[in-house]
Amino acid sequence: MLGKQLVKVAMLFAVAVLWSTGAAQADLFIIPQGTPPGPRPDTFKAETGASIPAGTGGFVDGDLFTNASTTLIFTYGPFGGTGHGDSTNLNEFWVGANRTDAENAGHAFYTQTINGHAPSVVGDSFAVGVGAGLHVPFCYEYDLGGATGGGSHTLCNSGVDDNNGAYLAQIGLGTTANAGPGRIAYLGLSDDPFPADNDFQDLTVQVRVPEPGSLLLLGFGLAGLGVAGWRRKPR
Repeated sequence: MLGKQLVKVAMLFAVAVLWSTGAAQADLFIIPQGTPPGPRPDTFKAETGASIPAGTGGFVDGDLFTNASTTLIFTYGPFGGTGHGDSTNLNEFWVGANRTDAENAGHAFYTQTINGHAPSVVGDSFAVGVGAGLHVPFCYEYDLGGATGGGSHTLCNSGVDDNNGAYLAQIGLGTTANAGPGRIAYLGLSDDPFPADNDFQDLTVQVRVPEPGSLLLLGFGLAGLGVAGWRRKPR
């Protein structure tokens, strides 16, 4: 009986995945904006302990969004290094409507110990569901504790705070700023007044749309295990 139930559940899972993959696959896009109005392209600069390759082009404070409801995977410091270059400031990245809720859910990265949360390790990841056509709800908290810059600052997706810092948003990798569509985006923080500080390596994050094929393989794998268990059961 258990084997039959597992087969049914796994088959339903596989069918659901097949149905979802038939719909439009979500892509990431960036709306370039800033002060003054209009695109502000820039590049990630070389820095000790940097995570995103130097010379990769992006848009300063670009508005990152998706064209379909999906689950996004966020990864800290995607290319190794420290994930925060040579910055000594206390910086944080979180996703959600509320910082405290995001921290409690594990949807945050930390460059150092912050409010009792241990520093993130390069490669740490979490997943968050987002709606179609909406801003990806991320924010940077930087200079926490007022290490430099005169105090703590918050900069959320599509916001502008040049007097205290900025972030760079890029779809894929390359020397030309790319606004999408694409399945992978890169975000990097400059945690002091911009453009004096413009390396964008003070907290780096990869944002990725998972490929549906991996879920499909999981569904069929579960179905196969259920069939095998059902056949082995004495009748």
